Amino acid sequence: GDAVGCAALEGALNMHIQILCDSSCDFTAGEKLSTVFQKVPAKVTVSGQVFWDDHMVSQTAFQSAVSGKSLELKVEFPDEQAWMKAFDPSAEAIYLITASAACSDQYETASRAKRMFLRTRRDQKIHVFNTRSGSAGELLAARRIFQLDRSGCAFRQIAERVERDILRFHTFVLPA
Repeated sequence: GDAVGCAALEGALNMHIQILCDSSCDFTAGEKLSTVFQKVPAKVTVSGQVFWDDHMVSQTAFQSAVSGKSLELKVEFPDEQAWMKAFDPSAEAIYLITASAACSDQYETASRAKRMFLRTRRDQKIHVFNTRSGSAGELLAARRIFQLDRSGCAFRQIAERVERDILRFHTFVLPA
């Protein structure tokens, strides 16, 4: 197995962390029910019908809406306010995971939300990851954060190790 190598912290297993991903991350059914893993959903409008890309979206209704011959499709990614609304100020650490900064502005948007949040919560531990990927890379990063946290790693250790891990995932997305 993967040797984590972090010094155990007293109470680390009880630490309340939050892992927020943009909507391109695909959590398993179990992860969707977790209080740790969360999505900041995109708004998808299909010919006037609105869908939020979160755990509540009806795949059947969405597929039915996009199967029409003539459709109007609009995607609105979360803005800074949507990210900030998702932040849990009681969390001891918040990790934001975004798709490739080369393909969307979600990394910059999440980074601005972090800066805005820190204006009033200077002591909050919060880190933004650019996975240089999409759904698979985001999911790997989220799971790695969870694993490192549960093994007793400190916030800074988690941020540094996951940044290095992202470069080793080899799930890069290249702009068209």
